Amino acid sequence: MKKINYFNVFGHNLYRLRKENKLTQKEMADKLGISISSLRKLENGIVTPRLTINIIFNASKEFSIEPYELFEI
Repeated sequence: MKKINYFNVFGHNLYRLRKENKLTQKEMADKLGISISSLRKLENGIVTPRLTINIIFNASKEFSIEPYELFEI
């Protein structure tokens, strides 16, 4: 059974939703309260200590989805 990397899933979903909503990296980073560099890392599935529950909730609020949906495959 293949192990799922949920940081990659989160990053892919964040990128997809940002593009679907026609947001730039700067706009999305500002909405999440993080730097563009941190957003790039998140979208690429790089684990950072800055991935906090607040970022997850802010992203889910921005896209009007439940937080768990950011981790769905």
